Amino acid sequence: MDLLVEPAASHGKRTASPLVRFAFFGLMFVAACNKPAGEAPTETAEGSAAPVPVEVAKVARGAMEQVVTATATLASEASVTLSTMASGKLLSFEVEEGATVAKGALLARVDAQDAAMAAEEAGRLHAQVEREIVRVRPLVEKGFVARQILTELEARLSSAASARERAALRAGDGEIRAPFDGLLLRREAQPGALVTPGMPICQFADPKALSARFLLPERWLQSLTVGSKVRLRADARTGWELETTVTRIDATVDASTGTAGIQVAIPADQTQGLRPGMFVRAEFVVDAHADALRIPARAVLYRGQETSVFILRAKGKESVAERQSIKLGFEYRGFVEVTSGLVEGAEVVVVGQSGLDAGAKVIAHAEPASAPVGSGAALPAEASGAGR
Repeated sequence: MDLLVEPAASHGKRTASPLVRFAFFGLMFVAACNKPAGEAPTETAEGSAAPVPVEVAKVARGAMEQVVTATATLASEASVTLSTMASGKLLSFEVEEGATVAKGALLARVDAQDAAMAAEEAGRLHAQVEREIVRVRPLVEKGFVARQILTELEARLSSAASARERAALRAGDGEIRAPFDGLLLRREAQPGALVTPGMPICQFADPKALSARFLLPERWLQSLTVGSKVRLRADARTGWELETTVTRIDATVDASTGTAGIQVAIPADQTQGLRPGMFVRAEFVVDAHADALRIPARAVLYRGQETSVFILRAKGKESVAERQSIKLGFEYRGFVEVTSGLVEGAEVVVVGQSGLDAGAKVIAHAEPASAPVGSGAALPAEASGAGR
């Protein structure tokens, strides 16, 4: 473009007009705005890089635990399959699946007419034998009839009494009642079906006698005993967590899977909202360090087998970030144990460290406060299990 140069008002020199100076600085501004991405960071007036904003957290001491995770389903320790001694048609269910009832409550009815008739016939036979004994006994005492006949009649009477009792039980078994306070889990037959003695009719359980059986690799058995600490969580109860103990450990190891069953019972006062068949997660504590150095897990940088963090160091009136190699111990719920490389009170970068270079100037902000997190070290989820 052509620049217009006008004579200065004095001194006899030629200078650029205000219009020229405006156009020149405008071109410089446009060039600066179109600067390609990835070039060196903006520099301050002294020519040094501007500080990078980061969030930091202090290295602190706390308890850390090593845990093994496993999953299973809940089951009731008091679970029974109810059936009938009578043969006949299943007439009805008196309660719905999932209903909680008291001991003795009527659950289902079976048409026990055949059993009732059999009981009546057994009663008639018993009465007949009794009458025969009454008739024969005086004759035996007088010597008119051999005592052996009386002995045989008495044996028949005993047999008839047993048959009458069994028939009466079958006749009364047309009503299926709850054996204890509990929950009707599932119907095994539908009304109208023909049922026979011993045939499953429904599943019944005590919902307050819950437990879960977890399967753990055999290598962890040496770290667990009856009474070892375990924490439970249930997907169906958001926020629910129970700290309890191991109640039973299988005496043998499954040779095909290399696992052993670990039984955990849930106290009756902690079963509210839980039911048999629900999915639960467990964390078995297999080791613990009471006074470990720990930092947020998100502060750690991984490069192959090397683990490191950026720590803050004072440089005059400024703070710079320096990379520091560390060794880790337990890891659990957002925290890691540091076994070497850091000291208590040091500040580590938890946000913004991925783009830092060693020696970079930073502006540090404290990490926002978060809800308390349990201590420990979670190993990869590798175990599973099932109730009972």
